[in-house]
Amino acid sequence: MTNLEVRKIHLKEVEAYQRIGGYSYGVWSDEIEEWTPEPDRLNRMLAVFADGKMTAHLVNNEFEQVVRGVWQPASGIGGVATLPEYRRQGHVRKLFDATFALMREMGQTVSALYPFNQSFYAKFGYVRTNAILSLQLECSALNHLLPLVNQAGEEWHYERIPAVQSGKLLQDFAYQLAQMPGRSEYHGFMRDPARKAEDWKDEQIVFVREIGTTASPPIVAAARYKLKGYGDGTTIIQEAHWNDASARDRLLAFVALHSAGMPNVQTHVSPSVNFHSWLSDSSKSYEVKMSHIPLMVRVMDVVQVLSGVQVTSVGSGQQFKFSVEDGSCPWVGGTFALTELGGVLAAQRIEGKATHGIIPTMTIEGITALVYGTLPVREIVYRGWIREANEEQTILLEGWFPAQPLFNLLDF
Repeated sequence: MTNLEVRKIHLKEVEAYQRIGGYSYGVWSDEIEEWTPEPDRLNRMLAVFADGKMTAHLVNNEFEQVVRGVWQPASGIGGVATLPEYRRQGHVRKLFDATFALMREMGQTVSALYPFNQSFYAKFGYVRTNAILSLQLECSALNHLLPLVNQAGEEWHYERIPAVQSGKLLQDFAYQLAQMPGRSEYHGFMRDPARKAEDWKDEQIVFVREIGTTASPPIVAAARYKLKGYGDGTTIIQEAHWNDASARDRLLAFVALHSAGMPNVQTHVSPSVNFHSWLSDSSKSYEVKMSHIPLMVRVMDVVQVLSGVQVTSVGSGQQFKFSVEDGSCPWVGGTFALTELGGVLAAQRIEGKATHGIIPTMTIEGITALVYGTLPVREIVYRGWIREANEEQTILLEGWFPAQPLFNLLDF
């Protein structure tokens, strides 16, 4: 009988870890580049061992994600791989059992991954979100914004810096915007607090700063980008952020300055944003395609992920009691009370306390789809992910949790 063990890997096992990943992801090489992961990362790399041989692995990345305006400590699952002779034997399921326990230990309230097979990860309670769009257009579609450049130096100015020198400043600006009320386009946005500046070599960052009385003029817009080719080149915008429409147009005017040698622009856009309104003529040639496969997400802590969420008030003091079922992570499930206090939700676990009458029950897919807004409430009910909710309760949930697309640029 095969002896299976699931645990964190040791430093001496890194090469075996690399070989499994190299084979599974089609980048096999007889020569393995020497790599020593940092201790914190090594502590999040898990593997299955069959009679002492490593057969499958994954890494539980430590990220942060905005969920309905609140930053949550997030698990980003990556590097899931199994040797072919050990597939279909439950090794990945054992990996996820161990990883879910690790998430609980680390206090990660949500989890996300890019699936190789969506139905496979659905078995673990993950719910599919939406694709991120990649937009490519003619730079001339932004030329109507060029007169704004003439105003630079009066009320605002551009500051262009190599990305390796200013990446943290950009991240901090995006972090602040994402938690501002009403910035729904950042829903689902993820960041890696440990990302290093060298990851952005050969890239530039431009800041739009307001000129004022302070020694350090505030940033109102920023973009990280790189230039590819010349003559028929492309300005590739990796990420862009702005305070308001005025700041956005000043940023796009800077992009338009590149049109002579870079007649094309490529960027990512949130599904919730009407990019046609940016353009002088939206009939000009452009192409929209799927940039990333849809992220899959999962709630790992019901109380923490719901607490502090700002909602459209339907009457302060409104309360909703419900239960959650989670077959993979029993500690996630239970009975809960959700109360609106001045447009902000407060959640608490009420297991062991009396509840009167039948209360709605959600599967882990149901609470995840509700929190992330991947489906309208009535669609979640239709799928059986919410049961026993009456019309009044359904209307309450629709007011608090409208469907909302996710926008995430972090690839892992």
